[in-house]
Amino acid sequence: MVCDRTTPATNDYCLSHTLSRIVAPNIPSALIGSSDWNHIYQTVQSLPSQLTITKGFGFECPLQSSLPQADILLCIGEEGRGILAENNKINLLPETFQVHPIWQRVRNFCTQWANPSSPLFDKIDHIWLEFDVNPEPAPIPLPSVFFDFFEYSILPGGGYQWVSQTALKLLLGRVLSPEVEQCLFNCFESLPSGADVFTIGAMLARDSDVVRVCMGLAPAEIIPYLNRIGWQGDTDELEALVCELANVASSLVIDLDVCQRVLPKVGLECYVTTKTETEQLLDYLVNKGLCLPEKRDRILAYPGYIHQKQNPQQWPSYLKLQASFLKRGYLSTFAKRLNHIKVVYQPDQDLIAKAYLALWHHWLPYAKLDQQNKTQHAPHSA
Repeated sequence: MVCDRTTPATNDYCLSHTLSRIVAPNIPSALIGSSDWNHIYQTVQSLPSQLTITKGFGFECPLQSSLPQADILLCIGEEGRGILAENNKINLLPETFQVHPIWQRVRNFCTQWANPSSPLFDKIDHIWLEFDVNPEPAPIPLPSVFFDFFEYSILPGGGYQWVSQTALKLLLGRVLSPEVEQCLFNCFESLPSGADVFTIGAMLARDSDVVRVCMGLAPAEIIPYLNRIGWQGDTDELEALVCELANVASSLVIDLDVCQRVLPKVGLECYVTTKTETEQLLDYLVNKGLCLPEKRDRILAYPGYIHQKQNPQQWPSYLKLQASFLKRGYLSTFAKRLNHIKVVYQPDQDLIAKAYLALWHHWLPYAKLDQQNKTQHAPHSA
């Protein structure tokens, strides 16, 4: 079944149904308001729920604005890859998507990714489709594409020509210029020992030649690394920010935009592992004027679980079928998590902070659910 913009959200094979019936009621309105949800529904109305339903969603929420708004990201794994691949016999995308040049490139990419003889097959774990959500969505929503690697797929010393000559060539529809490729490869070659490239992104929705590169480095390595790759910015100012964030986060990932040179903007993704660390990071952002107190409170209350028994009538049929035939004894569940918070630094501009909320789908054993229920309802001893 193909979803289109005339299909009502009551069709639970459409992604907008899952978002409106399962996801939206479980995200505080201070983070994503009803009008922005309507914009999100319109953006993804034509996409099938099977595309991402067994992986998850992400929402990019600005923390300084009082407006409750967000962009949406869809995580695509092996099953979604098969739906997008050109050789898929069941076309779940509207024909207008299939013939659009950008969606054709996404489909070409997924076709190669699914091919065991392609260099993409054993290098890429999953991809993200990110949609900029606007009050007036485009007739055909266009994604930017980020591909995430298996651990240490890119290391100094070469063997990463496939990134430019296969992956990015497929997504951009052209080869990178020698200058951009050289700058990108210099970023790889200059990585310190123990660093890892997590994600590379092609900003297709923004009609840009810029390549986004996201790398995990020890905080002490960030400034020396930026100096090695020719980053031009105030290293003293950025180093002070890195030190402050390193004190309130478990780890940092840096996001760089690469073209003929490394651009001045630097994203610092902050990851936390405990509630205490989350509180410390958010309190820091509030004190710096980078996060509104009410948004801090809503993010702290966000983590939790949504499972099929809580909403059996509205749960997507696709997942209920999987549970009946393939996952007996397991319950379809979404885990709500704060994935990370990103602080964006640009010379001579104010800092920007964004929260990335995730909903990861997994199969929860009934036995574990029963155990949780017994724990919650156990009598307390005096």
